[in-house]
Amino acid sequence: THRRQIIPVGPATSVRSDPLGLLRRAIDWTEPIPLYVHPRLATLDNLGAGFLRDLEGQPTTDLSTNDVAFHTLREYAPGDDSRFVHWKTSARIGKLMVRQFVDTRRSHLAVVLSGDVAEYHDAAEFELAVSLAGSLAARALRDGEAVSVSACGRALPSGNAQLLLDGLAGIDLTEGTGLLSQAVDMNRAVPGVSIVALVCGSSVALSETRAAAARFGENVKTLVIQATTAGPGAITIAGATTAVRVASLDEFGKQMWKVTNR
Repeated sequence: THRRQIIPVGPATSVRSDPLGLLRRAIDWTEPIPLYVHPRLATLDNLGAGFLRDLEGQPTTDLSTNDVAFHTLREYAPGDDSRFVHWKTSARIGKLMVRQFVDTRRSHLAVVLSGDVAEYHDAAEFELAVSLAGSLAARALRDGEAVSVSACGRALPSGNAQLLLDGLAGIDLTEGTGLLSQAVDMNRAVPGVSIVALVCGSSVALSETRAAAARFGENVKTLVIQATTAGPGAITIAGATTAVRVASLDEFGKQMWKVTNR
């Protein structure tokens, strides 16, 4: 298939029958397995300090294997990143030791994807919006940022990119899940986010996107991403809000580079 969806595969079944077809016995050996067809993703560079601003608060008491605030050394455990092995100490004591860090408070990215059919010109525009939201959230997760995603009225798992894309594979247009209502729900469910990406179709008015952005407060950096199948792409900056109009997935990477490096 070329379409984003979830396809049930199976169950694996064995069938025995007589040559005349009078008797037949079928046995299911496995449960059906879902096959996730992920949305297409744009290739984005590291979002960097121009968009996801790290180290903007006080360090926490949580320990981490990947940060900049060094805490102590500990013995290597399977799965630890070899980049953080402290070779001098390891050679001196005869066993591998890795650096342990203290977590800093990082930027929290909230991605809100509109699911209301009235906010999209056609089905292709919605598919483009799904790909844009997935591209941005997956890139932030690979950068090690905290991410929360609300799509079509559902909170999607965002522990890693695989879970997120599995969730995006099964969403569909649903009435009553417009951009503004979901922004209200996201602000209520995940308070304290520092960056918000509002993803919608070309049928959403500018006043509607501003109203959705205003739900998160003036100290929250807001990015409005509008998918369109009937017009060229463009970037508009108004105060703390940046609006990106995207006509194709291929141009999204270049547009995001301009946004993060302005």
